[in-house]
Amino acid sequence: MSPFRNPIGLPIQLANKLLGSRWMTRLLHKLARSAESATWRRAGVRRTAVFGNGVMTVTVVDDRWLVEVDHAALFSGRQVLQRTAERAG
Repeated sequence: MSPFRNPIGLPIQLANKLLGSRWMTRLLHKLARSAESATWRRAGVRRTAVFGNGVMTVTVVDDRWLVEVDHAALFSGRQVLQRTAERAG
């Protein structure tokens, strides 16, 4: 989603402002450090880093979490999401 091509709605603007705040940055850094012990598992067929558009889903249940990364792929002339990586902790 390029903000230069697509206008960003007010809820997203507010979320960006919140996520850019100093206290939220500290909290997210702490959360990221707690995830260092997790192991990534490649779910797709890609063998290199992917920098295209993707969708990341984070699922948290009690003290367990799962991060799933999906990227667009072309199958039979249709664009679908394909799981490219996941990490659990």
